[in-house]
This record gives sequence, C-alpha cells and structure tokens, in this order.
Amino acid sequence: AVILTSLTFDAMRTQQSLVVNGITIGGGSSTENILRLEPAAELVPVLTAALADSEDPVRDAAGYLLGLLGPVAESALGPLIDRVERRDLGAGYLYAFRRIGHAAIEPLLACARRAGSGPVVEYCAMVLAQIGEEATPFLLESLTSAELGERHCAGAALAKSSLKEDTAKALVGRLPDLQEDARWHVSAALVKLGDKATSIIPD
Repeated sequence: AVILTSLTFDAMRTQQSLVVNGITIGGGSSTENILRLEPAAELVPVLTAALADSEDPVRDAAGYLLGLLGPVAESALGPLIDRVERRDLGAGYLYAFRRIGHAAIEPLLACARRAGSGPVVEYCAMVLAQIGEEATPFLLESLTSAELGERHCAGAALAKSSLKEDTAKALVGRLPDLQEDARWHVSAALVKLGDKATSIIPD
C-alpha cells in the first residue's frame, strides 16, 4: 500500500514538515529511504493530488518529492503547470520540473506563451535555464515565435544559461531574424561570454 496518505499531509499543516511512518522527510538519507519503500509509480498519483492542497507548504513538499522521483513523475506535469499558471511559484515545483527534464520543456514554453508577460514567464525561463542544455534547441526555436511570452521566456532562459560556443554561434546567426525584444535577450546572453564573444560576433 502507498504510505503517503492524506494523513501525512494533514500532519504537515501543523508540523511544517513531512512525516511518514515516523520519519521526517527533508532531504538526505531519510528521503531516500522513503522512496525505496514504495514503487515510484504508486507515489506519483498521491503526490499529484497533494498539489491541489490548500496549504502552501504541503504543495511545495509534494513538488519536491515529485522531483525526487524524476522522469517517472511526468504525468504530474499538467497539475504542476496549473500551479504555475495560478502564480503559485514554489521552489518545490521548480525542482520537479528540473528533475522531470525533457518532457517539461514544451509545457513550460506553452505556459509562458499563454501568460504573455510577468512573473509566470520569468519563472518558466528560470526553470528552463536550470533544465540546461537539452532545452537549448527548443529555446532557439522559440526565439522566433510570434508570441511575446514565448519569445521572452526563451530569450530570458538563454540569458540565464551558461552558453556553449556552438549555441552562441547559432544565436548570432539568428540575430537578423529576431524581433527587438529577442535581440535584447540574445545580446545579454552573449555579453556573459566576455572576451570569448569577440571570436563569435562578426565585425
């Protein structure tokens, strides 16, 4: 039977910590022990349901634990995106998106597209930057999107990333086709390269 029950989350409302069978989950070996006790696939629906809890710490903890499960938690992406669209921008969700990885990239860009501007777009950009290199092809493509939110998200994510030389060259090659807002983000990304940018940017 799944050991993470609604009672677990009820307890967390008052204790501000997640307690399962007498073990407090907060990272390290105790968390790893809990995750070994149950099949990951059985934990995902329970943690996904907790994303709709009325208490912030419960939702954030559920996001964190989904992150610990990694790509197997892909089915939680819809509810995680829903939390972001409600401007519930917890660190636990960020961790979940980052650990789920590749499957989260397009939903995050779509979320930014719908939001258009503001903290949701910035949050999506931060997450995509942390997902790292596997997001780069999607970000390069989204720089030319007709939707402001998607362009801004992609540009901001690239600006927050540590660019590799081939990515920087691809950005320079796309500059003539970009709208002004996207060019601004690309410029910010290239500035971070410092002296290395001089060999990439044509005279």
